[in-house]
Amino acid sequence: MEIHKPKLFKEFIIATALSLILALIFTFPGVLSLNSNFLGDGYDNYQIASYQSLAMRQIQHGYFPFSHTNFWRYPNGFDFQRGFDFYLPILIGLSFRFALIISLSYNLTVMTLMTLNVLFSYLYFSRLTKSKLLGAVGAVMYGFSFHPSANAELHPNWYCVGGLPLFLSTLLRIYRSIIPSVKDYAILVGGILFIALGSVQYTILTSMMLTFYFIISYLLYPHEPRFFFENILGSYIHMLYPFLIEAAVIAVFYAPIITAFLIGQFYVTFLVHPLFQTPPTHLFSFLPTYT
Repeated sequence: MEIHKPKLFKEFIIATALSLILALIFTFPGVLSLNSNFLGDGYDNYQIASYQSLAMRQIQHGYFPFSHTNFWRYPNGFDFQRGFDFYLPILIGLSFRFALIISLSYNLTVMTLMTLNVLFSYLYFSRLTKSKLLGAVGAVMYGFSFHPSANAELHPNWYCVGGLPLFLSTLLRIYRSIIPSVKDYAILVGGILFIALGSVQYTILTSMMLTFYFIISYLLYPHEPRFFFENILGSYIHMLYPFLIEAAVIAVFYAPIITAFLIGQFYVTFLVHPLFQTPPTHLFSFLPTYT
């Protein structure tokens, strides 16, 4: 196994570089003016870019980036953490925002997501087909398919499609392993967090898909899911710490939303009970916040 590690690392670096080059090609000629213009249609990209700046301001003032703020809707403010469901694009842009201007930070967010989508797709399809060529073809067909490419301009949160192939490629690796390692489960958790923090819609769709898949698999091939779960149970020690980290991250970001839903402050219909009609009292949070 040690012999193949340098080759795998080299393949990963090359795949990352090629994914970035493809991202530059697919955003041409917009890539020539990343400082002065926003990639996209001029609606949601402004919104997400402003969220990135607002999160940066929260940190600069010593608060949790998504806590309650009255910087907008002064003097009542609003619960920032319940204002959207796509943390990943905000966090990526936030990492750039402290050093770069708002337009460049947002554009690099799109470029980063585009690169990760292609890279994770390559890892999945090359592992599935055991062919680098087919992996590259699958990466381009999936990473730059019409749906994510259109959402790169319209809804960057719906552009977070790379989590699914990363998640599936790791599931495939765990299925094929005799004893899955901590690294396998860490990458699996990374895929789950990519999906969960990227878009709650994709999280719901992925959960439904997996539930449907395992039910059908159990009915048609009962030994396959049984073997898979036995494999996981046999390495439960390895999965303990990665999944504890995952639970902590999910709790930090989604606890206010879940709590609001449970206590009746989050409404499904916006016509009768608008979510931000009146500022709610501060909800449960693990981290410091502003009220």
